[in-house]
Amino acid sequence: MSTRPSDWSPLTGGDPCPGDPEAYSAVIQHWGDRASDAQGQAAKLASIVSNDAESNRVRRVEQVAAEGKAALESMARTFDEVQELLRGWQKDLGEMQTRADEALAKAQDAHATVEDSSAQMGALGAFAAGQKKQDEQGRAKKALLMQEMAAAQATIDAAQQVVDDLRGEYERKSSAVVGAYVLSVSGLWSVDGKSSAGGFGVSVADVKDTLLGNLSESRARELVDAAAHAGDGPGEYEAYLELLAGTDAGSLVEFFW
Repeated sequence: MSTRPSDWSPLTGGDPCPGDPEAYSAVIQHWGDRASDAQGQAAKLASIVSNDAESNRVRRVEQVAAEGKAALESMARTFDEVQELLRGWQKDLGEMQTRADEALAKAQDAHATVEDSSAQMGALGAFAAGQKKQDEQGRAKKALLMQEMAAAQATIDAAQQVVDDLRGEYERKSSAVVGAYVLSVSGLWSVDGKSSAGGFGVSVADVKDTLLGNLSESRARELVDAAAHAGDGPGEYEAYLELLAGTDAGSLVEFFW
């Protein structure tokens, strides 16, 4: 877990790029797993698509399976894209935080120099006040301290600019990532599985009252119910495809015919 500095003085504005890069690892892994799941489902449906048969019924099943396979492959690609998007953001966030922390460290060191030089200047002033005449060595020491303070303040100002720039960079990049992430994820489930996605819903509706042969009524009802909810979200769509992939070819022929 990343631990961000809580005290950003002498810089102003606080942490310019908050967040824990490592926290994104679990999300990245999640989308990688979803991509693997979709690819696995597509491979199962590919076994239906690859049947070499002339029957109209079998060709219909193959068409439905092919469309489902294509949809799953598209999902897998999107899952991979989302994963890469977040991996890129994780890297960017870590790099921005490294630059911000380096700037803060330089500013804090410079601030310590300013305070130390200021304390020495105060001591010289008190000493000079007790003397009738300020010596040359004292004047040279004071000039050196003033130069050190000016250089330290310049370092602080430069660090402040780095942090301000990083704050703007963080806002731009995080907004872009959030926008792309929302578009990618929301687009996954926009297909209406009950009407057009692979023809699943329409085909089921056409045949749900003719449940005959090797396909048991309970299995058919499972498929009907799963198809009816296939467009409701990722879990339901994946469950329906899993059910289709686990049904033998003969039963699928009867079901979709």
